[in-house]
Amino acid sequence: MEAIDALEIIAFLQERGVRLWIGGGWGVDALLNEETRHHADLDLAVEIADSDLYEQAVAAEGFRFLYFDPANDQDGRHLNWVVKDETGREIDVHLVDTSVESISADGTRVYGGIPYPVGSLDGAGVIAGIPVRCVTAAYQMTSHTGYEIKDTDVHDVLSLYRRFGLPLPREYGAAARAEPPLC
Repeated sequence: MEAIDALEIIAFLQERGVRLWIGGGWGVDALLNEETRHHADLDLAVEIADSDLYEQAVAAEGFRFLYFDPANDQDGRHLNWVVKDETGREIDVHLVDTSVESISADGTRVYGGIPYPVGSLDGAGVIAGIPVRCVTAAYQMTSHTGYEIKDTDVHDVLSLYRRFGLPLPREYGAAARAEPPLC
């Protein structure tokens, strides 16, 4: 997915009143204010109250349901699913309810829906010169853990580590030691 595609998707959703935040690889690149790698999809956190608007908007733009993640179902409702259009653009949506807060098992204050930590949606970045709201760099670092790490994850985490000086997640220590020193 090219930057122009990401911006087009963000624009048509926002024009329809969908509140959203950029996550995943495009979220990392937005925080870095530059495109650093190819992106297969666009990860979005969408306000749960806007989920009907979101579904109508993507359907009107030719996106069709691809699959959902049953691990993120809550009370019989899908909170994370992927849509794709005929050109191959994919959107991976995560529904969040910023009107509800609770305490997670580890003591973190989180929003309802997909449990983003309170404050993690306060990021700001730029895609191709256009300001966007995104998840924070600190949340990007922690959300890149707990699964099998791919090369793109290593790239994203090390890029954030170098730019923001955030603590490197334990899983990425070997990758950081293997990286050539910056000149």
